[in-house]
Amino acid sequence: MNTIRDFFIDYLARAEANSELRNLRVVRAEWEAFLKTHPTDRGHMQDGPIPFGMFSYWVAIQAGESNKRPDGRWTRNEASFWRIIEEKLGNDQAGFEALIDLLDGYSTISICLKYRFRFSAADSREDIESVEAWEMDARPGCFLTIVFRSGRQQFQGFYSSLSELLLAADTRFKIEEHQWEKL
Repeated sequence: MNTIRDFFIDYLARAEANSELRNLRVVRAEWEAFLKTHPTDRGHMQDGPIPFGMFSYWVAIQAGESNKRPDGRWTRNEASFWRIIEEKLGNDQAGFEALIDLLDGYSTISICLKYRFRFSAADSREDIESVEAWEMDARPGCFLTIVFRSGRQQFQGFYSSLSELLLAADTRFKIEEHQWEKL
């Protein structure tokens, strides 16, 4: 079991056979054990096309627990998606069922790469190869990804619109709208 997806598929299969596992407290304990054996930056865990780091943003927005900043970027709720579910529905079977529903909804989101900006080889900016603007079919729906020369990708913000994302990228990376490659 190496990926987030593998973790949840395995856990759900076991929960089907054992009703005692259908509890938010229990799955959270196993999740935390999984993270200890798979050391990585939780916010940037990549499993499939949508970074799992966005799941907390998505859950917070679904629950009405996120605020839009002046730059258009959504704030991540101060705590994790676990706390949001626990506070709204409890940490027992109801919370577990809510987690399953949220994971199902999140797994059906489609994304499309809209813009890319490639840095030149001479640009030594944090060893960044490119910056990508992705649009989701779910509302709100855009996120920025940094692609490093090593191939590692890092999720870098969740935005309401492409125009807000491009403006934020201009502020951070000095990339004007006409410099983006439209895909």
